[in-house]
Amino acid sequence: MNKYTLPAILLHWSIATLIIVLFSLGLYMVELPADVVPSVRKPWFELHKSLGITVFLLLVIRAFWRITHRPPSLPKAISQNQKQFISFMHVIFYISMLLQPISGYFSSSFSGYQTKFFGVQLPHWGWKDESYTLQLHKKSVKRRLCSAIQE
Repeated sequence: MNKYTLPAILLHWSIATLIIVLFSLGLYMVELPADVVPSVRKPWFELHKSLGITVFLLLVIRAFWRITHRPPSLPKAISQNQKQFISFMHVIFYISMLLQPISGYFSSSFSGYQTKFFGVQLPHWGWKDESYTLQLHKKSVKRRLCSAIQE
């Protein structure tokens, strides 16, 4: 095969677009003053959580698609060592993209707020603990952003 399948392309660009939207939305919503009326602030957080879960689900589908549908071959000019490195980095990138929404889910649980997926209540697996509130998620975002900039 010498090109990606349409589902792979659609999944790729849907995930990429949502990650950019999530990053932008995350920057916006954390700057909203805490004393803002909850009806103004809460929908942004709920949308961010729902989109993050959507990215997670799309990534699971994308990973399954990639396992069951071989991607195009890399150019022959690329050495075997480079191909192995590319493959390794691809796996690391997928792992980091999967861990990001997981860290957000747990950060939400430790903040004491319930997580809803477009209005559907999800299990609450944490307890209110200010030391965990958003720290794991924020650090994870910063690491991913630094990694993306370095590449």
